[in-house]
Amino acid sequence: MRRFRAVVCLILILMLLSCLFIILYHWQSFNMDSPSEIDSKLAGFITNELSRLLRPDIPAVEDVGEMVMNTWFKREKEFCRKVFDGTHRLFQNEACRKGCLTRDKPESRRNVIIIPYRNRSEHLMELIPRLAELLTKQDICYLLVVAEQADQQPFNKGIIMNAGFVEALNWIPFHCAIFHDVDLLPLNNEIPYTCSIYPRHISLCVDKFQNRYFFESMDTLTFFGVGVLKMMICMKDL
Repeated sequence: MRRFRAVVCLILILMLLSCLFIILYHWQSFNMDSPSEIDSKLAGFITNELSRLLRPDIPAVEDVGEMVMNTWFKREKEFCRKVFDGTHRLFQNEACRKGCLTRDKPESRRNVIIIPYRNRSEHLMELIPRLAELLTKQDICYLLVVAEQADQQPFNKGIIMNAGFVEALNWIPFHCAIFHDVDLLPLNNEIPYTCSIYPRHISLCVDKFQNRYFFESMDTLTFFGVGVLKMMICMKDL
């Protein structure tokens, strides 16, 4: 008799567990998307993002590069004409006039300094006059571009630098692009703010790191600190 009761209890327990399993399975199926539904939602999200990025009012990278190269010498000729006749409001210094006369010398070429920025006004107010002093002493024709992210999304430094680069093309036919963190202040006037053949860092030694190298490898150019690239290299990686 006891054995019979034990068997009945075991059967009832198994039935109860089976019912609970069935209820739990249907509840999860009701509240979770199937793999096909997840794939469908993901495909829809990707499609929407691509549609947003491929708006007709946003030119493709290749189109921007081709446009710049097709109009480069025309822009440079017009720029130098305005510099010489005094009608260019921003570029009236001797360095810009010299750059138009001696185009084959790297030190006399035109540079653009792009500063990605958001909510760092104290740093910016210190950096701009310091850069102006240094670049003037080095006799460089330059344009400072502060590229600010206005929204409250996570700070996207890459997009901001690209935007600053493209905008600078509308102002000056430059040869060299310098991407400059807003919180790095050059302490030495001898730091060359000019381009060489290859991309390079000019902020390898920082006082907060006891002026020691803080890169394990310099095989690739990482975009923090101060990076210097020729315009043609930027056009390839834009």
